[in-house]
Amino acid sequence: MARVYSVIIALLFMSGIAFAFGSAAKTSILQVSENETAVFSLLFWGVNETITLSVEDSNGLDISIDEEIMTSRASEMIYASGDYIPVAVAKVYARNVPRGKYNVIIAAKAFGGGGQLAVIQERIFNLTVETREEETSNLAESLQNWFHYNSQEIVNYVYIPLVIIIILIIAFAIYKYS
Repeated sequence: MARVYSVIIALLFMSGIAFAFGSAAKTSILQVSENETAVFSLLFWGVNETITLSVEDSNGLDISIDEEIMTSRASEMIYASGDYIPVAVAKVYARNVPRGKYNVIIAAKAFGGGGQLAVIQERIFNLTVETREEETSNLAESLQNWFHYNSQEIVNYVYIPLVIIIILIIAFAIYKYS
């Protein structure tokens, strides 16, 4: 019986019903300033099928995506394994990102086959967006932060030589007047 199933599966693959699409995220981690928009690019190649995108988990963020893309409408070229490959690009937008770190899960599904047999391929993208700390523009705050982070260096470069000079002066005075 297992041999019969192997033959059926082999015939299905040879008949062209089985397919595969390649996919990758240009980057899976982005840092943005608070209340800015993060834009992820998802790349797809391989089959001439429609790929449907959906948000599986938005983690409370305002997410918008290109819901359908056609891999036959390649808009970019990538270089892989010594060859240029046409890729279709889907954009994922995380708008008005509040302070913190958030994980977003996007699912990409392609449907193939026809008639009595359908093939579904799915790819899950785990994307991370986080806010970065804003730089201080106030001079007083910058100096205060500099002194806070460099206090040990100030001790090493100012106080220690000052103590050595005082000890040398006292030793010289003791030597001269004794």
